[in-house]
Order: sequence, then C-alpha cells, then structure tokens
Amino acid sequence: MKFTTLFFLLAIILLLNAITADSKSKVSSYKPISSIIDTIIKRDTIKKGKKPLKGNKTSTTTNTKSAVAPNDTTKKNQGGMESEVKTVAEDSTITDGNIIYLYGKARVTYTDFELDADYIRVDKKSHLLFAKGSYDPKTKRYVGRPISKQKNDEPLTSDSLIFNYETKKGHIWNPSTKQQENYITHGEVKKLNESEVAYRNIIFTTCDKPDPDFGVVITRGIGEKKQIISGPAYLEIEG
Repeated sequence: MKFTTLFFLLAIILLLNAITADSKSKVSSYKPISSIIDTIIKRDTIKKGKKPLKGNKTSTTTNTKSAVAPNDTTKKNQGGMESEVKTVAEDSTITDGNIIYLYGKARVTYTDFELDADYIRVDKKSHLLFAKGSYDPKTKRYVGRPISKQKNDEPLTSDSLIFNYETKKGHIWNPSTKQQENYITHGEVKKLNESEVAYRNIIFTTCDKPDPDFGVVITRGIGEKKQIISGPAYLEIEG
C-alpha cells in the first residue's frame, strides 16, 4: 500500500516538472504586440494622412510660379501712346484747362489723323478740333489753310473745319482734294464716318485750277471711296 502511494507521488512530481519546463520555453519565445507595431512604423517613414515636408511644398510652389509667364503690359502701353493727342506750334501754345490754342504753323496728330493749319484749337474734353487759316495783310491773301489727312487718303485742304478725332466725324468748309484724276472743290463736306461723306454744293471736275473752268455742281450727294451717289446736279462752264 505504501509502495503504491509513493509511485503516484513520484508520477505527479514528474508531470509538474514537465509542465513547468514547457511553460518557460513558451514565455521565452513570446513577443509583445507593441514591438511588432514599432517595427512596421520604422520601415514606413511616411505615415498616412501626414502632409509633405515644408521644404518639398516650397519647392513645388516655386516651380509652379516660374512656369507662369508674367503679365504683358506692352500692348497697354502702346495703346496709350497711340491714343495720345500730340500738338506742336511754331509761334505759341496756350493751355487753358482742357483747351489748347496753337498759333503759327500748328500741327496735331492723333493715331492715323494729321492736321496742319495756321491756327488750331484742341478741346480734349469734347474731342473736337477746330482749324482755320489767317489773313495776311501784306499779300492780302488767306494763308495757312487747314490741311488734313487720314490713313492713305489724299490730303484735303479747306478754309476751316471742325473734326471729332474720336468719332471721326466733322464739318469742312470750302474743301479741295484730289481723287484719282478728278478734283472736288468748293461747297461744304460733312464727314459721316471713316468711309462716307455728305456733299453740298461741291464742284466735281477734272480741272486742277482753284476756281475750275468747268465741272458738275452737286447740290446734294454722298461720297464713298470709289463712287459718288448724287442728288440734284447740273453742269457749269465758266460760271
């Protein structure tokens, strides 16, 4: 009986030693979860949801700005220069607010328009030009008549004129100009726009004299670049 009890006690001791040794081996091979997570984070140095470094952001912004061309102000400057009214006079120039008075071989230029006369008044507020000649007491002649020219048109001489350099409209008294082999003189001309004019009592002739020997008097008419649409007209020979 004693032998049997001793046998069972020995078996229980051996079994406990085996269980203890197995537990120690498992504890030595165990790794905590936190160490595994730390290893993953170290391998991936850019965390999700993180913004790029400031240095990289600055570099990207700089490259983007350098790729965009700066604003071109050349056209604006050129447009301003082209729209400038330029004036000059040999005798004198008087400025009174928005009005400029030019005396003696005066000249005004604006874009493609040119005007020369002995006297010119420029009203910058209303954009109006008034020009006329002057009476020479020595020669008793009317001199310094306005001579106007626009683009490639023939120069036009007149006794006086009023012209709006913005709208290109105006009124001309006693004009004289050449169109191909013909001449238009006397009467009045009203400039409607850049390509059309209204005639009143003008003489259409091939005679180049200031007072032509013959011509067709057009009491009413519309002149275009290559034609005249006439209203009432009659032929006049030496008055």
